[in-house]
Amino acid sequence: MNDKVELLRYAVQKISDNRDYMGFYLKKYCSLERITDAQLIGKLNSDYEDYFKLGLCIAPESSNKDFLDKVNVISDYTHISSLDIIHIIKYVATIEHFNDIPSESILMAARDKAKKKNNNDK
Repeated sequence: MNDKVELLRYAVQKISDNRDYMGFYLKKYCSLERITDAQLIGKLNSDYEDYFKLGLCIAPESSNKDFLDKVNVISDYTHISSLDIIHIIKYVATIEHFNDIPSESILMAARDKAKKKNNNDK
């Protein structure tokens, strides 16, 4: 890697714990999928420079009206498919949402569903 790419990589590492940046989503995605940055770069048909530029972009909020417009701007800038960017954002956001739900709530919902099923069988 050249110096420019190394600087971009370093900058992404510094902000990768901040969910306001795409670097957060890239780091989480790699962690969840148990893949390396290099593997994700290959999956995105990208190169290191554009990948790390993606990591430095402000992450668009999927609930905003202009979500697709912002994703398209990022896609044009980084030469990475907007569909891939959307997939990464939504995948990580969904997993994060489920991680925020207390496990007791999920277990109670499963228990209640099982009770309903047993009552319907009678």
